[in-house]
Amino acid sequence: MSKTLATARQKFPLHISQDGNNTAVTDLARSTDPAKFNMSHMDLSLILPVVHMQHVMADTFPTRKKTEPAAYYRIASHYKFVMRQIFDCWQYPKLIVLEDDMQIAVDFFSYFEAGAKLLDDDPKLYSVSSWNDHGQARHVNDPLRLERSDFFPGLGWMLTNAVWQSLKGNWPAAYWDDWMRLSPVRQGRQTIRPEICRTYNFGEKGSSHGQFYERYLKPVKLNDVAVDWSKQDLDYLQRHRYAEELDQKVASARLLKSSEGVHLAQGLVKMTYGSRSEYEELAAAVDIIGDWKDGVPRASYEGIVKVRLSVLQDEGYSFLGGECLLVPVPVVHSEGSRGQSNLSFPVNFVHPVHKGHKRGVDKSNAA
Repeated sequence: MSKTLATARQKFPLHISQDGNNTAVTDLARSTDPAKFNMSHMDLSLILPVVHMQHVMADTFPTRKKTEPAAYYRIASHYKFVMRQIFDCWQYPKLIVLEDDMQIAVDFFSYFEAGAKLLDDDPKLYSVSSWNDHGQARHVNDPLRLERSDFFPGLGWMLTNAVWQSLKGNWPAAYWDDWMRLSPVRQGRQTIRPEICRTYNFGEKGSSHGQFYERYLKPVKLNDVAVDWSKQDLDYLQRHRYAEELDQKVASARLLKSSEGVHLAQGLVKMTYGSRSEYEELAAAVDIIGDWKDGVPRASYEGIVKVRLSVLQDEGYSFLGGECLLVPVPVVHSEGSRGQSNLSFPVNFVHPVHKGHKRGVDKSNAA
């Protein structure tokens, strides 16, 4: 945490919100000793102060079921505490949320400064995240590429005060991140995410008990290219343009009828799925997490998931130009859908989703 704090204190007002009474965390958060923050070599006149907040709760926390871990309830309560302080009390316009078990990339803050402008310009955005669920080294190659996604990834993310105002009235008692992924909560809003992650999660023994860690979190690549995001043209992320270009990409991709040997494919290919079980089989074939929430696969846009293909060689992963799209079928191509994606699920395509939802895609976003 001290390395992250040293970098952050040169850029933005920094608030450390501590859950509980761990004295080592309290001492670090309140310390004025530059050595503790790896800042002895810096011009201290340029360092912004740290505001320490403390979220203190009872040792025992009520859960809905006796078998549920109380940690998920404590975390949701802590997040609500942070949002209320930052947005409702201090009226900040935006907040970057970063957990203490995350390492940040060299261009982390430049990335979020560019992301802040995207949030300002596009009311259909939910958040900007530093995380790609399919960001393992075997699947990523372009440090400049960003994507739109219907899936909220969290893990180092930014939201606006306006988005918080739309969330706070129904903030959940537990499992806050899965709640944010529900279609009625997201309301068609999307998240900007990078191809190569701008954070690395080293928290193997967190509240989720290392779920997916060895296969999918540990191999994630942390970006090591110092991208100046202020010089990047991000117009391709505009909602209308992004949808149109993805539509064209799906139409031009070569269809593979079998997933056998897919990792050796070159050029742009696609594989199609018509159910959750079929999606999970394809995800296993390209070696990505087959999980989805409320009918939305991780990192997907309109059900479509992009995966770069590589071959492991002695010197590392070799990318042969292959890219695979996992596409729900049948995909409807419609004309004249101004400002919306031409990609939609047909009426008879049903996702297994949470109670009360009969469709995997919000009808208001369908063409």
